[in-house]
Amino acid sequence: ADLETTPDGIKQLCEALATNTSVKSLSLARSGLTDTGLQQVVAKLVTGALPALERLDLSDNHRLGAAADAVLHGLRRLRPGVVIVRGKGEDGDDKLLSAETDSFAAQRELIEGLTAWPLEEVLVNPGTSNDMRCPVCTYQEPLKQGLITSGGNQHRCLEGCGSYFLASIGTSQLTLIGNRRKP
Repeated sequence: ADLETTPDGIKQLCEALATNTSVKSLSLARSGLTDTGLQQVVAKLVTGALPALERLDLSDNHRLGAAADAVLHGLRRLRPGVVIVRGKGEDGDDKLLSAETDSFAAQRELIEGLTAWPLEEVLVNPGTSNDMRCPVCTYQEPLKQGLITSGGNQHRCLEGCGSYFLASIGTSQLTLIGNRRKP
């Protein structure tokens, strides 16, 4: 059945999501889901629906577009424990949404002073060191630490794109403060 053309299909689904606490895997594959319907489902998921959810399958929903990518990027950030399946690869394996395949994140515009990354996403070895990799060019060598200021510690990508960053004290974010070369 097509969720979007069934009378009250999305509404009924969202009502069911809001009351279920045990579902671990939700397949909406081949359900006819559109960007608008997905927004409603994700709104429920990020506000506490399906707290046990570990996997969301959205395969073969060909009406999902660019807005879906932005919404799923938000879901991935707010519910990092949920594996999001966007489709099937040519080999039949699941195509998962991740930091590496997230087209919204990969194509976002870099704005000095505004673009920031959570520190846990840029740590080279989380839990064992405070070394950070460059999130702009994804060069894997640690950023070079520079000046320590009242606002935080400055870092620079020496080997890759040459960007400057500020690791802000108290915000747990790495903020772009200068983009010297395009990645």
